[in-house]
Amino acid sequence: MMDFKRLSGGTVSPDGKYFLYSQTTIDVANNKGNADLYVINLATKTTRQLTDTPFSEFEAQWAGSSIYFLSTESGNVDIWKMNADGSGKSKVSDVKGIEGFKVSSDEQSVITLQSVQIKKTVHEEYPDLPKANARIEDDLMYRHWASWDDYKVQHLFHYALKSGTISGEGTDLLDGEQISAVLPPFGGMGSVTFTPDNQAVVYATKKLRGKEFATSTNSELYKVDLKTKATSCITCGDQFNGYDLHPSFSSKGDLAWLSMERNGFEADKNDIILKTAAGEVKNLTKKHDIT
Repeated sequence: MMDFKRLSGGTVSPDGKYFLYSQTTIDVANNKGNADLYVINLATKTTRQLTDTPFSEFEAQWAGSSIYFLSTESGNVDIWKMNADGSGKSKVSDVKGIEGFKVSSDEQSVITLQSVQIKKTVHEEYPDLPKANARIEDDLMYRHWASWDDYKVQHLFHYALKSGTISGEGTDLLDGEQISAVLPPFGGMGSVTFTPDNQAVVYATKKLRGKEFATSTNSELYKVDLKTKATSCITCGDQFNGYDLHPSFSSKGDLAWLSMERNGFEADKNDIILKTAAGEVKNLTKKHDIT
């Protein structure tokens, strides 16, 4: 199994000519993996390797004619940029703690996923007990699958992309909220997307806490304005009661996403829902099971 190349990502270029993906090779002797980026010419079916470094490049995405990606080259996880042929590589971010990102199609804005601490650890609560190996819990979810609650949530931060770089602290789009912008423990930027005009972001999460969070599968799609931070719920109400995830816009402003009908059924049938720019809602897979 360790000899197999591991593929991840996969996005088509805006002009529809290239397919971009990441491929990870496992070094068993050194107990580590290394990811590099590749593109496939969809017309000729030829593959070109874009990066070949001892560092990992991953979460690659297109914006305009450029490719943006995360890399560990600087010693931290940073956003980098390069041309579609792999040339002109440069570091975009000078921000610590980036766990994911999206770049607007006009290359004017960057949304990052970063952790925000919302509760004190035992050592912070009781600094006179530095050797304490304990947790103080009075509600769920202190453990989710194989992940312990680390007293933090993941928020979306907005940065203006100026002269090809971002820096500073950014604007917390969920400031004051004690919930993650993506569903823990495995959620990521696949459920975050810019609107076609790049003036807002849509994300999927459950704005619930404790036992209510643990027993519900009713995630919602939220839209937040990048200038005002005003937030509205797209799927709240009686129509969408299960998971609503992976929002994606067409160039015309139609919004599609994956949706489950019932709350509490995490393995329910997944449907593709389309909400047109005019507000009409359609179930594109009502008669088909693509789950």
